[in-house]
Amino acid sequence: MIDWEIVDLVKMSGRFVRASLYRHVHGDAPKPDQEFSELKPQCTGEGNFITANEKFFAYSGIGGGGPVYVLPLNKPGRMPLSTPSLQVHRDTVLDFDFSPFNANLLATGGEDTKLKISQIPDGGLTANMTEAVAEFDGHERKINIIHWHPTASNILATASADLSLRVWDVETQSQALSFNDFGDVCQSFDWNPEGSMIVTTSKDLKLRVFDPRAPSNVMETHGFTGSKSSRAIWRGDKGQIIAVGSSKTSTRQVALWDIKNLKEPMIMNDIDSSAGVLIPHYDHDNGILYAAGKGDGNIRYWEVVDSDPYFHFLSEFRDNSSQKGVCFLPKRACNTRDCEIAVCMRLMKDKVVPISFKVPRKAGADTFQKDLYPDAYAGVPSQTGAAWLAGGNAQPIKISMNPNQRGSVSSPAGNHSTQGSISIAKSALVLQKELDQANARIKELEEKLAALGH
Repeated sequence: MIDWEIVDLVKMSGRFVRASLYRHVHGDAPKPDQEFSELKPQCTGEGNFITANEKFFAYSGIGGGGPVYVLPLNKPGRMPLSTPSLQVHRDTVLDFDFSPFNANLLATGGEDTKLKISQIPDGGLTANMTEAVAEFDGHERKINIIHWHPTASNILATASADLSLRVWDVETQSQALSFNDFGDVCQSFDWNPEGSMIVTTSKDLKLRVFDPRAPSNVMETHGFTGSKSSRAIWRGDKGQIIAVGSSKTSTRQVALWDIKNLKEPMIMNDIDSSAGVLIPHYDHDNGILYAAGKGDGNIRYWEVVDSDPYFHFLSEFRDNSSQKGVCFLPKRACNTRDCEIAVCMRLMKDKVVPISFKVPRKAGADTFQKDLYPDAYAGVPSQTGAAWLAGGNAQPIKISMNPNQRGSVSSPAGNHSTQGSISIAKSALVLQKELDQANARIKELEEKLAALGH
């Protein structure tokens, strides 16, 4: 088993030290009054159990009907028992994802097999919300994973226990594509940065790469040999895949594949023998891989480079309490004046704790550390959903991380807002429901008229 910290210390004792901007990155926990406490999360399924954007975070709560709590990031403290929730499902919600282009739009899915889209008010929920703005029916078993498309507006995908991955067009409220060639349940999937390909891991121990618009052209390989749930994510736009999983002896591992040659991984390293499933997060801008295990009290991070040994261990955040799940805020939510390069939201047994990862440099109100902050994902669509479905691809739009240079970003996909409502065509299911309600009302009025003798 490789201990990367010892390896790097040995290198440092030689004639040179590997140059890195991020060698001394450290994670800072907040003061108790900046935590979100008195929570009762429901932690079931394959997902991260928490999701967040620059405005809100969301998690599944305990209770009948599958409540989801959506809380503003700028209001930490104790959550009262009367905190309102999203109640648009009939059973436990297993996964959720905020739209990358509309901070108020949340997709949810779970045990009731339904995918639903809800519009969260700007200030958060002030009362229980029971009506979604869109509903999708098609999966035959529970929905385990949800991810929005990174560049095309109104496109998202879901993976289900019915052994299918489906792509949905939110604007027309219809299923657009389907992939059904899993040998067992899909455990993870991830869009590449331009949204032209998807990588998946599944319980059959296969790693698959494909364009969902051409689902018959699948590249696949054997992934990890262990039965522990594995996950795969893209390493930026390099055509490489980072995956975490386990060996037959339950040793947790991290590996790197090149899609030009999926037969064998470029490298596969042991991490440890802990039991928890690892949640990976890769920062495309600075090349740092974070890995947090469910049930672990730490978050490790490596710098990923283009040459052997590829993974350089940097450090780890340690805590006495274990996390249930984690997610990371978008890079544009980082405080550049404090040299903050990442913010991780740790979901604990009864609270959410934001961890700030920083580079230890002197900073100030008028200081911008340009070398730490390449242009980052802007959170605006670079193409329409229709253009992507027709075969188009587009690179993600980026913005400067310099607070003095940020401004509005125009989108080739049309007008964009991170706060406004979304225009969604009513589905056949919704139209039929409205028609049934109208017919029932007509019948009721006709009976009243008949009773009056007309």
